[in-house]
Amino acid sequence: MKKRLLYTLFFLLPYGLFAQDYAAIDQYLQTNLDLKGQAAEGEDESLTLLLTVNDCDNCIPLLYSYLKNIPKNKPYAVNIVTDNIAYAKKVLGDAAASNDHLYHNATVFTTFLAGRSGLYFKDMNGAIFGDKQDIQIKLKNAQDRQAFFGNLNKKPQVLLQDSLLSSIPFISSTALPNNQLLVFDSKMGLGLFLDIKEHPDSLAVVHSQYYTPMFTNPTKLFHLSGATSEDVSFEEMQKIALAIHTHMIKLYTITYWDGQYYATFSITRAFKKDNQTKLYSTYFVGTKKAEHLDPQTTLDPSTYDHYYRLEDLPYEGNTYRMTVYAGAKPQIVDGNKLNWRLRMPNNQGLNQRYSGLGTLELQDKTAQLIAIDPAFEEFIDLNLLLKWKNKTYYLSRQITDEATNQGYLFLREFNSPYINDYLQKVKTL
Repeated sequence: MKKRLLYTLFFLLPYGLFAQDYAAIDQYLQTNLDLKGQAAEGEDESLTLLLTVNDCDNCIPLLYSYLKNIPKNKPYAVNIVTDNIAYAKKVLGDAAASNDHLYHNATVFTTFLAGRSGLYFKDMNGAIFGDKQDIQIKLKNAQDRQAFFGNLNKKPQVLLQDSLLSSIPFISSTALPNNQLLVFDSKMGLGLFLDIKEHPDSLAVVHSQYYTPMFTNPTKLFHLSGATSEDVSFEEMQKIALAIHTHMIKLYTITYWDGQYYATFSITRAFKKDNQTKLYSTYFVGTKKAEHLDPQTTLDPSTYDHYYRLEDLPYEGNTYRMTVYAGAKPQIVDGNKLNWRLRMPNNQGLNQRYSGLGTLELQDKTAQLIAIDPAFEEFIDLNLLLKWKNKTYYLSRQITDEATNQGYLFLREFNSPYINDYLQKVKTL
């Protein structure tokens, strides 16, 4: 009987529950019903079930299976929208009765769903997922994230007051030689260099200074690989960038390990077509061997020695991309191997699906994808984590006055079995 049910659901899924424009449906429901979405961690995520009395009975077990497996202290909201409240309570039983977010709306089923039921997940970034595999990943990520941040149970240690940096996820950090810590903010384009003194149970800042990246040789970077014959000149691109207030060169992260610096950055170029100027960006990682660099040189990828383009990444018949994670710092596996999270686009290049953690090897001026770990969770923002000597810390920023952006950087010692296992495979966080 169980096998028969699974086969029935398998054939129903592509044609019934998931072949819908759920972004339009969510916008309609938000306008007309004010769907709930407040998660336990203060982030807006929700699972929305759409159940119509007119649908076939075979769709009910699938919807019910999602409800009955939801944990009691779930980190996302669950919304049930139906055209018949009594029917929803009857077929979903206690799962629906114990859920506060039960809504009535008949129009959504006729306007968008052709009289069928549906199901989708909305994550903290407002992205909509209607595919069964994507929903399962998102539900698991939400629960794992809840457990992950449950490890942040130690009292935060304030490093210093600050009013110039932005916030997570744009802030990343790396340990530098001579007991220095670099906190880089890719959104503000600002590096904060901290001289650290170690105490038995804490880290203290003895000196701090901000630096803005200065690209001393921008033409060198602009003429890296990836340009086309139709691109405008360097001089004209400078004028365009100034006119529209955009970055021609943008630095994302700095990472250091064992005498080598790694900088991830992008070059924005332009070409003209149909009397319009069109922009596109190419992403790179630059490397430079040095025991120690001064702060301004550290933040200047034009002083680096080698560059590797981060383009579409072929692997075992599929093509992956990591550019959506360009703002995430890589983890160093060894001198020329880096770990980055990956996505695989569909045929239209949209709705990219998370694929796992990719290992990229730097060779011949490009990055080659050589392995994928599909089990690595998407939710973990490694920008927040810092490995300092033999301890792992969680670094973040708390805003105390939004009007002036006053706040402080703080650390928490962090001990997570998940991350401890990952640290056996990499040299840095």
